[in-house]
Formats: sequence, C-alpha cells, structure tokens
Amino acid sequence: MLVGHVFGREIVNGSAARLLFSPAVSLATLIFAVVLAMVSPRPGPLGSGSPAAVSFAVVSSLYRHTRSTSLEENIVTAVYTFDVFSSLDGYGAHSGDWGGYWGKQGPEFLDHRLALYGQEQRMVFGANTYRAHVQALDPSTGEPEARDPWVTRMMDLPLTVVSSTLQGPLDWPDATVVSGDAVDVVARLKEESDVPLRSHGSLSMNRALMAAGLVDRVQVTLFPVICGRTGADPVFGGGADFDLELIESRTFDGRTQELIYRPALHA
Repeated sequence: MLVGHVFGREIVNGSAARLLFSPAVSLATLIFAVVLAMVSPRPGPLGSGSPAAVSFAVVSSLYRHTRSTSLEENIVTAVYTFDVFSSLDGYGAHSGDWGGYWGKQGPEFLDHRLALYGQEQRMVFGANTYRAHVQALDPSTGEPEARDPWVTRMMDLPLTVVSSTLQGPLDWPDATVVSGDAVDVVARLKEESDVPLRSHGSLSMNRALMAAGLVDRVQVTLFPVICGRTGADPVFGGGADFDLELIESRTFDGRTQELIYRPALHA
C-alpha cells in the first residue's frame, strides 16, 4: 500500500512567522532602502534608530541567508511538510485485505490530492520509500491506486532521495540522490530550495527530522478504520513527544479527515 498545501517560506524565529516574497515587493523595498540611505544626512551607528540603521536592516532582510549576529531571526527557509496516511489507531500501512487507502477513498479525497500535488514543490524520500513507490508504480506488479492521477502528478515533481546506498540515474523523471545524514541534507535543502518541500511516507526519516525541528507541518490523512490486528508501520512509533497546533482541518466524502499541524517538541 502506498504510504501531503502549505505554500511559501517560513522565518525561523521565536514566533515562527511566515513571510511571502514577490519580486515587486522585494524591488520596492530595495528602492525604499536605497532612498533612505541617500537622504540620510549623517549615518548613525547600527541600532541607533537613524535612517541609515533602518535602511541597512531593510536591505539585509532581503537576503535569504542573512543571519543576525546575536539571534538567528533572519533565516528564511522552505516549508517542509510531512504528509502521511494513517488509520485511526496510528498505522501507516496494513497486512490485511483492506486494499489501498483502506478501501475508504472517495472522489472528494482524490480530487483534493490531485490539486495538492499540482502545486510547485519538491518531494523528499528516503531510500526505502523510493523503492516502495517505484515497485508500486510498476505496471506488472503495482497496485491499482498507484495509477491514480495524483500519484502520476507526484512523479512529475522534482525529487530528492536521501540515501547512502542508491546511485543514479533513478527510475524517476527528475530525481537526485544525496548521500549523508537526513537531518543535514534536509537542513541544507530548506535553506537552498526556492519551493516548498514535501515528504510522503518515509516514516523513520521524518521522525528524525521532527526531532531535529526541521518539520514545519505534519499533514495527517486519517482514514476511518482501526486495524489493531493487521496494522503495520506505526506512524509515530518510537518518535519523540510533540505538542501540536492545529492549523487546518477538512473532511472528505463524509468520512476521511485531513489534519494539518505545526509540531513543537514537548518540553
């Protein structure tokens, strides 16, 4: 069984505020800063409240990798979403006769997934999830739901596979293999990517990324089943403790829920 809407970029600071950039806003801000610098009669020291100090702060905020010397409040990173399917009792897969989506898919759910994956973004998989997707997509051995339109659209997205064993080229239209620790790889991706990042599945990798504070959104699609006897792959089993802030929720086809949370390590 195949084991996820947030768009934009996020400032990593105490308030976790979001910042959306457009070329027009950036240019206007830059022009404003330059004008301030030109009209300032006598530039004062940084932090003095003078126009020169303000213009320097405005200009520096335009650069994606700008860091404060005291607080890392100007770091802009791509939003990373952990997108996962789950039963009510927390399993990401099953060994029973439920079928794909535990047999609970419907037109609203499938239409939403198609729209979700129509957005510009980069996928991130671990090696095992990549192999599972490729196997499921094989016409001779794959599962019927692997041919759903949203899955086909997902394959058109660029993909980063974190693996120390796989080597390219991969059986994916636009895939890159990056070796190394997933925490280091994704931290770098979040700084460098111009589009949001999304991982569908890759449970152990995403549990480690959550513990490292790199997951901005946990998007759980909750199917109305309990599979205590046939459940497999506990989604959060063995992971850390988290407090969750509910950002969005919706119901599809009168039974399947999508819950989007902002996670924070439980102190």
